[in-house]
Amino acid sequence: MNWLNCFACKQKTVENVRTLDYSRTSLTEVPADVFNFERTLETLYIDGNKITELPRTLFQCEELRYLDVSDNEIQTIPTLISKLVNIQTLNISRNLLKYTDIPNSIHRCQKLTILDLSSNTLDKVPEGLSSLINLQELYLNDTYIEFLPASFGRLSSLTILELRDNNLISLPKSLRRLTSLVRLDLSNNDFNEMPEVIGNMQNLKELWINGNCISAVNINIGNLHNLIDFDASKNDIEIIPKEIGRCTKLTSLILSHNLLNSIPSVIGNLKQLQTLKLDYNCLESLPYTIGDLANLEELDVQSNQLVSLPSSIGFLRKLNYFIASHNFLASLPSEISSCMSLTILNLHNNMLKKLPEEIGHLQNLTSLGIIGNKLEYLPIPIASLPHLRALWLTQNQSHPLIPLQTEKLESTGQMVLTCFLLPQIQHVQEDKISPTQNITLPKRHIAFTEPGIPKEPPVRLTRAPTPYPKDFQRFQRSLNNQLRKNRDGSSSGSNVSSDPNIAHTKDAKLTPVKDQIDSIDDLYIKNTMYVACNNMQPKIVQTNDNHNIRKNPPIDLEKQYTYVNNELQESCAIIQGPKEPPPYHIAAAYSKNAKFFNRIDDPLEKNSPIEKPKNFTKELPQNISMPQPVHITKQKGEVDEHFLKELNMRLLNTSDQKGERKLINENRNDDTLSDNFYKTINYRCGGINCDYSETNSNDVPNTHRIPKLIRVTLNPCCYVLGFTVTYNENGVFVNKVDENGNAFQKLFPGDKILMLDKQDLTKMEPWQAYKTVLMQGPETESFFISRF
Repeated sequence: MNWLNCFACKQKTVENVRTLDYSRTSLTEVPADVFNFERTLETLYIDGNKITELPRTLFQCEELRYLDVSDNEIQTIPTLISKLVNIQTLNISRNLLKYTDIPNSIHRCQKLTILDLSSNTLDKVPEGLSSLINLQELYLNDTYIEFLPASFGRLSSLTILELRDNNLISLPKSLRRLTSLVRLDLSNNDFNEMPEVIGNMQNLKELWINGNCISAVNINIGNLHNLIDFDASKNDIEIIPKEIGRCTKLTSLILSHNLLNSIPSVIGNLKQLQTLKLDYNCLESLPYTIGDLANLEELDVQSNQLVSLPSSIGFLRKLNYFIASHNFLASLPSEISSCMSLTILNLHNNMLKKLPEEIGHLQNLTSLGIIGNKLEYLPIPIASLPHLRALWLTQNQSHPLIPLQTEKLESTGQMVLTCFLLPQIQHVQEDKISPTQNITLPKRHIAFTEPGIPKEPPVRLTRAPTPYPKDFQRFQRSLNNQLRKNRDGSSSGSNVSSDPNIAHTKDAKLTPVKDQIDSIDDLYIKNTMYVACNNMQPKIVQTNDNHNIRKNPPIDLEKQYTYVNNELQESCAIIQGPKEPPPYHIAAAYSKNAKFFNRIDDPLEKNSPIEKPKNFTKELPQNISMPQPVHITKQKGEVDEHFLKELNMRLLNTSDQKGERKLINENRNDDTLSDNFYKTINYRCGGINCDYSETNSNDVPNTHRIPKLIRVTLNPCCYVLGFTVTYNENGVFVNKVDENGNAFQKLFPGDKILMLDKQDLTKMEPWQAYKTVLMQGPETESFFISRF
């Protein structure tokens, strides 16, 4: 009987297990013991292991509230995560997850309040995240994201948002709805200016924007009345607005490593400020109102251009940490003796010739650094400092404290302290250079010479600083960006040679002899190489059809061009690269429209024009327009203006015949659209191979349809884009349209988006236009598209 009671007691204990901890136990899979407590398990730690996948049975623990799988090798999250309906905290940071590995079904975890996806190569914010409306803390640090979607504003319950170590350059306007946000971390991104939406987050207490390229602090900083901690270090900030004086609850203000020339006097309004770091700037003076910071405990102004300190520094009675090294201070104000709480005073590398006698009043001083100055002696009161533990006079001291002895000055009869390190010896390389002086250091060279040994050229050895993990991350991000740009550039078209000896030719232009306009295909003659030669006579070109064709004399007298086959002169420079088109009359004759050149009356003739021998002469056919060769001077992506004009006129003519002239004319009357934009639209809406002429598909195969230029007006929504988009080298296209969205029956799959309100997408790179649509699309009213 007693045995049964013990068994029942043990069984009861096993069933009530609520927490399991398998952290850092070198596991390769989730232990099977976890599944034995699926009914009661609430907290599970399996972080710091080598787990590569999460089993399906794990998601049967429906009572699970805390799950930590960070620092593993997980490559995907199963869609069964939607079964964890009670999950509140999910930590999947430091894994191998990508954007597509986070399922959209995660939006069903509506009780989720804390989510950590840091240190994963996401590249984008997962779509399901914007539906977690109860989320309070979101960590997306070091995830390589470049933008936030417009729907991000739906997370109105967020109190902590960390986005550091990414590639962000802007924030969507929808973030102004995050009024509950308390902490915002945007450090180590690519911001060029401080986002304006931050001014609407009036409950913000911690704001970190350090490690960007911001040039000025936005004046909206004054709206953050609850701000406590503000870090804007390692930027390019030159001016601090006076509106910062309204942030009266600030306790920490860090502005290190910037380009500040001055500090506004309103800084004295920050009565609660405890830490003020202004090091590594260009400050020449400190405002007198700095003495109003009665609660200041730490002041760092090292590596500036200060020549003096304000006397009001004596009002900082709570100051216990003061660093003013690497400046141009010639003296200390005697009022510094009033800083009774001062424990560390660092005055290295200044121009001090003496210290005030009142320095002996600093009874709590423990460390005094005066290396690299011009001191000849020390005042007597220093010897009476009871808590002094370190007195640094030189970098070569073997002990923090060295013995001092008294000495009487012969000139004044004053008693002073001295030692073998005083007066301080000034070396050439240690002399302080004034801000206006040019820094010139002597160059020294050590060489060993012996008779009969030739002198070797001097070798310069340079040592780069040891990189830190953040430096590696920045290098990796910049390398990925460069690789993506190269990949996008290579996909947009073949590279064009920039050799000035190569002639640039355009496609053959056919002037029709009938009322019908047909497109001309680009044909290349096999085994043909492009040769640029000087002083070359017209040469017989042997084609694959064994027809002797005499090339026309070159047009340019200085540089001549010809096509040869398997026979090259030694004086010619063979240019390897992409194949060039043959002469215009040859290309046209071998195309499917050769019937116009041979004046074939029967369009249904069975024999192909290519099969018939062609009789060519030096004279060009009258119905061929042959432009002269033009040297390549255009950059990649430029378009010939004359070619665009012709395409535009052909589009207008054909549209008038189809009854679409009215639509284009109405759009052209819009003030927001320019003629250049329409020219660009006519060229880009169908791609480079698009033919805008009206053709008869029965007569000529592979004809192209004419795209319609349409303006679509939608009801803007600041949260959701009513359709999905995709992009390629030709632009941004509509992929799917939501039946319940604002674009239903207005936009259709395949529509190419050309313009958002007044923003022209055709002038952007495809990936830039894609991001613009995702970020600004929900707030756009007017879409200008092309549709076939």
